Amino acid sequence: MESHISQISADVASKLQNNLKNSLAFSLVVEKSRDIQDKPQLAIFVRYVSVDVILKEEMLNSVALKETTCSIHVKNALDKAFTHADIQLDKLVSIAMDGAPVMVGKKSRPDHILEKQSQISGVFPCLLHHPS
Repeated sequence: MESHISQISADVASKLQNNLKNSLAFSLVVEKSRDIQDKPQLAIFVRYVSVDVILKEEMLNSVALKETTCSIHVKNALDKAFTHADIQLDKLVSIAMDGAPVMVGKKSRPDHILEKQSQISGVFPCLLHHPS
């Protein structure tokens, strides 16, 4: 049973990789939170336009952050997720993040660090965390 689940997981990951490689562009949604043991977590979602011009959204990864949620740890977690999924950032056009201080700092926020590797044209607050 375990190998069957692993095979299904690999198939889903492979399809997502192929979809992102063939997409016109994609955006990231990065959500920082804590698990039940109060350990920092990073949920990474991708929104992309498929080859048949359909907007899709899928979870890319959920990453446990080692100690803190400082911007360099968030950036390292994003890099690890991109490397694991074999995703190139040349089609990355925007990022939506929560309003946590690490995500909205002046110079060290993750989108500033990612700008050199991508074509980011916008950083937006996550709608779930946008003040009314």
